[in-house]
Amino acid sequence: MLRTTGTVFALALAMGALVGCGGAGDVGAACATPGALDECVDGAVCATDPPSPDAMSSAVWDTNSCRARCSTQDDCATGTECRLVTGAAMISACQPPRPAP
Repeated sequence: MLRTTGTVFALALAMGALVGCGGAGDVGAACATPGALDECVDGAVCATDPPSPDAMSSAVWDTNSCRARCSTQDDCATGTECRLVTGAAMISACQPPRPAP
């Protein structure tokens, strides 16, 4: 009985460590799935990042980060714009401006 209790305790401790190591990313943290809400803290959504400034003409935006959700432009900091997030149904976030064509 003592051995079973010890095993159960060890498994519970290991599960707690796994859960504690994961979690939602803060605004600005990397995330994997554009439009995902569960990869970021409350009030944020995973959005696609623009390419580096020297590659702005690239059509491939292949990294993602957590962005603050917004309802209007007033919710966003200067230098960002409130717009719909690719992959999210009717969710907007404060994002870097789109490159000029």
